[in-house]
Amino acid sequence: MAKKVAKQAKPKNQEKESKLLTGFKFTKNQENFLNSLRDNLGIISKAAHDSGLHRNNHFNWVKKYPEYALEYDTILEEQIDVVESFLFDNIKNNDTTAIIFYLKSKAKKRGYVERVENDVRVRVGKDLADEEYVY
Repeated sequence: MAKKVAKQAKPKNQEKESKLLTGFKFTKNQENFLNSLRDNLGIISKAAHDSGLHRNNHFNWVKKYPEYALEYDTILEEQIDVVESFLFDNIKNNDTTAIIFYLKSKAKKRGYVERVENDVRVRVGKDLADEEYVY
């Protein structure tokens, strides 16, 4: 018969494990905000709410601390990676809209672009200011 092992209780003041990647040292508030940003895929208002800090703190830190701005940029790049993975999942599932979006974004060299045609008419020899506009 297996023995039950008691779970060790975590101290109440123990912080969540940091998910920061750059290795820089941050204040507790900055670290909590950055971890909340990562958990919320870079959405500032949700991170502010979850961390209990005002969103202006984040904007001030981005301006004042290049290390903080670098960590924030890293989080935004991760956000793009997550969204791209969903796009590729949709492409694999033959989602026509996702396929068209991808081709228009990544295959422009192969002709997958929307063409815009402009019809411009100009009379030679007359001052354009004297003409009426034709729409």
